[in-house]
Amino acid sequence: MINRALNYVNFFKEFHKHASPRCANYGSLDGTPHGQAASIESLISFSNAVLNRFPNGQITVLDAGAGATTAFLCNEQRFDVISCDPDAEYLAEVIDVVTRMGLKPPTPVTIGQVIGEGALKFDACFYDYGCAERQ
Repeated sequence: MINRALNYVNFFKEFHKHASPRCANYGSLDGTPHGQAASIESLISFSNAVLNRFPNGQITVLDAGAGATTAFLCNEQRFDVISCDPDAEYLAEVIDVVTRMGLKPPTPVTIGQVIGEGALKFDACFYDYGCAERQ
């Protein structure tokens, strides 16, 4: 759990260093967590609940709203993370930073792939578009 918490904090620093100026505004203006990010407590609670609900095998988790949540979720070995965000450039930059951090990157998907008939299947969803919801 400590490792996942460190990845959450480190994500903000790494994203601040590597993101384009436009996308950096969604991530972090100064390399620290901000008000739009899901709290570390909510991520820990979510992960524990999902791991308890599915005690064996791999778990497909939809990360709806990329960012620090992506780094946290991708650090859990049993999670196969699929991640979507309404901003394709931002999602690509999040995946780049997660990869730079040495984590297994999520599979990027579009909103259209996770809603409606024929949608991708997943076991759990962490929905986090922050207070400045873009979708």
